[in-house]
Amino acid sequence: MNKKLLSLFLSFFILGFLSSFAQEDEEGETQAIPNPNFIQSTQQSIFDDAGPLYGSQWEWLHATPQGNTLRQVKMWDADNWYAVGYGGTFMKTSDGGTTWTVLKTANGVDNNGGNEIVYDFHWWDMNTGLIGGGYGSLYRTTDGGLTWDSIYNFSTTGSVYEFEFLNDTLGFISGSSSIRVQKTTDGGDTWTPIWGNMASRTCYTIYAIDENNLKVACSSGYFLTTTDGGTTWTEIDLGGTLYDMEFTDPMNGWVCGTDNNPEYTTDGGVNWTPAPTSPTTSTMYDIDVLSTVSYTLSESFTDAAFPPAGWHTKNLLGTNQWVRYTSYFNTPPACARISYQLTGGDDWLVTPQVSIVAGDSLKFYTRRVFSGNYP
Repeated sequence: MNKKLLSLFLSFFILGFLSSFAQEDEEGETQAIPNPNFIQSTQQSIFDDAGPLYGSQWEWLHATPQGNTLRQVKMWDADNWYAVGYGGTFMKTSDGGTTWTVLKTANGVDNNGGNEIVYDFHWWDMNTGLIGGGYGSLYRTTDGGLTWDSIYNFSTTGSVYEFEFLNDTLGFISGSSSIRVQKTTDGGDTWTPIWGNMASRTCYTIYAIDENNLKVACSSGYFLTTTDGGTTWTEIDLGGTLYDMEFTDPMNGWVCGTDNNPEYTTDGGVNWTPAPTSPTTSTMYDIDVLSTVSYTLSESFTDAAFPPAGWHTKNLLGTNQWVRYTSYFNTPPACARISYQLTGGDDWLVTPQVSIVAGDSLKFYTRRVFSGNYP
């Protein structure tokens, strides 16, 4: 008899507990009922990277400061860091990570009411930046990420995976096959497709040497280059899927992805060599080059085209300019030369940007062709 009463009591207790969990009291204005479809999904739940169930009162409690996967982090200095990720997450700290401001709707919501993933951002300064991600939308902030406004919607629900800006106005994005590679000349207000003859590919990462010379790493293991601003593309199949790419200069770079082995090039991507050893057998999503000590910037002006890829000239005064010259070189077959101008000149030959680390050195070889009063 006692066992029957105890069993009956437990049944009423459990039913009462579930009823209390399912909804608030009758005077409450909201319900916090988990959506079974979200709980059972392999990609979303009320607690995982999809963020809290949109419209509910669920909040992430542990571990702090939030629980979504992060896709990009920028460290301005020791105290100020910004980060973005899944669930529309934008978060920032101004005290080195002790406290965080977390926003969960930076990239808007999709048609199902879910917060959109943010894959990448670009910042002009600590106040002004762009974010891009799922559902073909770009958002801008001018107050350091506290508020975000939609500035552009692509005619697709594809994803934006990476930004690459060369200056305040000229930039590029890479994205899913319906976006691929696009260009802006007004700081992100408008975008133009520049995929030319490129097949339908998802482009995960992009590297811009200048407005005409671009490199992208794509799905199905394709590495693509263009030298005419995207009108024509040349592709090389490296296998797997290429998720990330890192070039230290126009000639030297690395790629990684699902093929379990990073590869590197020393000729701008024409030929690739697998790394001698791989640190893991898992998929690699990111690669960074921490040192360029083993690399030497050497230019013998072999190509008849001048200036070489990645280099550029600037003429500020006078009519004489830098040219390729096949005499008086330090190493064959050519050198760069500018002729003396009596009325004066101000001319620059600018090398590609290179990363300098401790122990590196940079040498230029010059030669006087004439004697006398010429400098």
